[in-house]
Amino acid sequence: MLEGWRRASAITAILGALGAAAVLPARSADGVKIGILWPLTGPEMANLPLAATAGLPGLGGAKLELVFADHQGNPSVAQQQALRLINEERVHVLFGAYHSSCSLTATAVAERYGIPFMVGESAALNITGRGFKWIFRGTPIASDYAATYMRFFDDMRKEGKKIDAIAVVNENTDYGTSVADEIEAAARKANIPVAMRIPYGANSADVSAQVLQLKERRPDVVIFISYTPDAILYIKTMKNLDYLPPMVIGDDTGFSDPSFITAIADIAQGAMNRSAWDRCTRSRPAAISTTPAHATCRASWRSRKRSTVPARRSRRRSGRRCRRPTSSPSS
Repeated sequence: MLEGWRRASAITAILGALGAAAVLPARSADGVKIGILWPLTGPEMANLPLAATAGLPGLGGAKLELVFADHQGNPSVAQQQALRLINEERVHVLFGAYHSSCSLTATAVAERYGIPFMVGESAALNITGRGFKWIFRGTPIASDYAATYMRFFDDMRKEGKKIDAIAVVNENTDYGTSVADEIEAAARKANIPVAMRIPYGANSADVSAQVLQLKERRPDVVIFISYTPDAILYIKTMKNLDYLPPMVIGDDTGFSDPSFITAIADIAQGAMNRSAWDRCTRSRPAAISTTPAHATCRASWRSRKRSTVPARRSRRRSGRRCRRPTSSPSS
């Protein structure tokens, strides 16, 4: 589940990007209604300081009112909920929707009605590739992550790690497909063979066949682009079938969910995770180096013993110093 600090910073990002939008109320007494589209509810966000105390300084102290909608991970429900938030709740801004497939449908609704929509986590390229005016994104996209994986592999090779072939295992909605496509394309450019790609249906009940394929081909790296239930299922199945690739990387999402650690921390030691970071430097090399320009992506060793704790998102402070709060998935 997404952590409270992440949700609060997400709202701050919305207001920073859209504070001057014409759809926001002219009078502070009117308040600012923000529709939150996620596959869950978030009551802790009601305690967000801007909503309860001073309000928004650029809008005369207008208070935030957060309206939550659970899209259940279903693109059709996300579309319906976006319509409800706009037409019934009269929100000024929308934010969401975690699943790329849900962001794709919900943003189309927002564009049609001229409502600013801040995409906070979804990585699929097609969300912001349609020329929409009212859609904004605060996260790197699939091609950024793919390029960063290649830099990581180059760094690992320089340290003597054997990376002659990789495998990509992806859930088959917009998120998994987009990221996997970009990883394959980037690997071709980097002359890294993709030994196999395994798309699968999200929320599959059995992945034994997929794990047996991996065990037979023996790639040096397996990248899992999976939501939480799938990520847990794959790790458990690998354990049951006595398969452990030399390197396991989770593409954020399920691997960043705290419930992943709770469920399988004892059998997932050594797994790594990719996450998005603000730009910062470290005294020791990160497993994945920074991307140029607006964001960085890191899949970090959480300790010298290769802990399974997910990579955490740092937030920019004055003077470019970085701190490390709790993890935040993107999809």
